[in-house]
Amino acid sequence: MAKDINPSDGWSPCPKGTLTGLAATLKRREQIQRLQRISSLVALLLVAIAAGTWFSNRYSDGSMESNYGGITCSEVQKSLPEMMSGTADESLVTRINAHLVRCPHCAEMARRMKEHEVHAAAGPSIKPLNGDPRAVLLAAHVK
Repeated sequence: MAKDINPSDGWSPCPKGTLTGLAATLKRREQIQRLQRISSLVALLLVAIAAGTWFSNRYSDGSMESNYGGITCSEVQKSLPEMMSGTADESLVTRINAHLVRCPHCAEMARRMKEHEVHAAAGPSIKPLNGDPRAVLLAAHVK
């Protein structure tokens, strides 16, 4: 049932090797698409590994608190008064400062502690209760 090609139909035979070239081009496209899919999966896997590493370093002691500069938030909170009083050793001060640079929560806490320390050093500020100056004297005497 072979049909003869009629040049009047607008069809003409392909030159020799044209179909082989088309097949090779399609094969290359499939290889490139396969490589792109594999590359996407590898990139996703690397991102997942990086995130896991970051979280494991950040929460290395098993708690859900930040560990910057080799010291955790709770250790910073315990050691800040010692640091502010000047009795902390130099290595502890270095670790606390490294932590405060990267942890906004602890940096804010340290700022508030320092602010409170400055206000406390300025002396008590006693305001009259209900505008009665005798209440100030009473409050100063009770302290």
